[in-house]
Amino acid sequence: MSLKKIGVVFQSNGLFDSLTIWENIAFSLLYAKKTPIQKAKDIAYEKMHAVGLASDKGVLLPWQLSGGMQKRVALARALCLEPEILVFDEPTAGLDPISSAAISHLIAQCACSHRTTSLVVTHDMIHIKTLGRKAYFLAKGVLLWEGLGPCFSSSPLRRFLESPHPFLALALV
Repeated sequence: MSLKKIGVVFQSNGLFDSLTIWENIAFSLLYAKKTPIQKAKDIAYEKMHAVGLASDKGVLLPWQLSGGMQKRVALARALCLEPEILVFDEPTAGLDPISSAAISHLIAQCACSHRTTSLVVTHDMIHIKTLGRKAYFLAKGVLLWEGLGPCFSSSPLRRFLESPHPFLALALV
């Protein structure tokens, strides 16, 4: 598989301060794929809509948006090239609980609607049930637990939540 089939959403969002929101989203289309400006802009606004950003945000700069909105911009940018795999590095880091829940739901929704595989690296144990179909808990390179995502059956999740392993106990604090 080509690296061009992988979209990445960085923990810090990786947005360019000097570019507008639509330009940030369309960056790879404009500079890597040499897509005509109007077509790239149209795709950027389509992706903004897909992640729940209003069209009027397209002309703003990243610093004019909240942290949750910046995460949405980063996701829209990752979706622009229609990736087969989306990789998220701590997608809820630095967000309040309400924004974290919204981003977790958005990730799950985008994975389904865009038919992509999502690899989410997170410390956010609260939203683990929302983020995917299969979850793994690793510590120091050792697989400590695995289970099913949004359809977690209660017993594997209960085993996870009640595990006496010190790493799992610390993760839930």
